[in-house]
Amino acid sequence: MPHSTDGINKAQSAAQVIMRTFTAVILVPGKVPVVTILGDFVYLIRSHLSGMIYWKKHLNKPMIGKLKKRIVLIEEDDKLREGLSFTIEHSGNYAMVNAYKFYGDAIRQIHRDCPNLVIMDITISDMHGVEGIRTLKSKYPAEVVVFTDIDSAHVINEVLSLGISGYILKDVPLTDFIRSLECVVNGGAVLSPAVAKTVLEFFHLNPYTPLSSRETDVLRLITRGRTYSEIALELNIAVETSKTHIRNIYKKLNVNSKSEAVRKALNDKLVSVGVD
Repeated sequence: MPHSTDGINKAQSAAQVIMRTFTAVILVPGKVPVVTILGDFVYLIRSHLSGMIYWKKHLNKPMIGKLKKRIVLIEEDDKLREGLSFTIEHSGNYAMVNAYKFYGDAIRQIHRDCPNLVIMDITISDMHGVEGIRTLKSKYPAEVVVFTDIDSAHVINEVLSLGISGYILKDVPLTDFIRSLECVVNGGAVLSPAVAKTVLEFFHLNPYTPLSSRETDVLRLITRGRTYSEIALELNIAVETSKTHIRNIYKKLNVNSKSEAVRKALNDKLVSVGVD
């Protein structure tokens, strides 16, 4: 039976609704909030039954062309944030969805932005970097690349344990930075050379150390001549806490002074050799 004029109008109106929903599916395949699709779907059922054939027809069509990967940036430095955003957007391979100064703002908007990849520093002032990564990954399954100046072995190991896809130091040339992003979005992982060296050194250490991870960090700083106050500042702990760690180190290593602790640390390969 031919469609009535009223039926054709309903079908055309339904097509508009369907295309709005279908566009969302194309932009973020598989990650559109269900309520968005469901809302338009209910609207279709109620008001545009004659457009159901169009709905089925268009959802079954394959997507044409390669979609750009969606990127969100979290960087507190205004100039660096603007420069990176411009570079990423104009590389031609990515959609620079949003750039935020603070973790909190990015986390609140994560389901709206629907990023494939989040690039973030870990020294943002509104939240500890580790907590920022953990919170973000608990709310949305995006890949995370850390872009920072921090090259502390303790921080690197702690952050890598959270399942990030890259740890890049900010001294990297921009061309290498963009190349690193391409590696990540294609399923790989990337580390700056200095970070990779730190990670490898970790595996060269004595696996039978009696020290905890934090005590190892303190001992490493002792071998590099740091004072109680400097250790506390570098590890973001209280001076009294650094003294407690050192007392525990002396006890576990059966030594009585910093010089003995340093000798023991180097002879038994309890810390990596080198300078910061």
